[in-house]
Amino acid sequence: MGLGKTVQVLSFQINHTLLVMPTSLIKKWLNKFKHCTPGFQVKEFHGKNKLERSRNLEQIQRRGGAVITTYQMLINNWQQLASFRGHEFFWDYIILDEAHEIKNSSLKTTMSVSAVPARHRLLLTGTPVQNNLQVMWALFKV
Repeated sequence: MGLGKTVQVLSFQINHTLLVMPTSLIKKWLNKFKHCTPGFQVKEFHGKNKLERSRNLEQIQRRGGAVITTYQMLINNWQQLASFRGHEFFWDYIILDEAHEIKNSSLKTTMSVSAVPARHRLLLTGTPVQNNLQVMWALFKV
């Protein structure tokens, strides 16, 4: 929506960040990282190649940087995103773009986001209330 949410997040350059978003936004985020924060490690956890996804995830967990994934990948792989070499892994930040995708607290998406350990969670949305306040309550519960 052009409110500058992406640029504000990029200014953080937090050591271990998991960014979750709709598939349509991945390229936008990758381009913004490349343009605004050259040298900051950013890897995708998306696509059909499981080996490449795992390599990208492990590299960021070991060295720091940001992992970009989608809501569907999070639902299908939350256990992998929540661990590193058999131990629980705490992200410094989990950032949800288009966070209104979490429409209620019983959805798989909401449960998956809540299951991945993080010190902080940041929800980005230009439309927090769409039809009713239940959507907003689901955002607060994450």
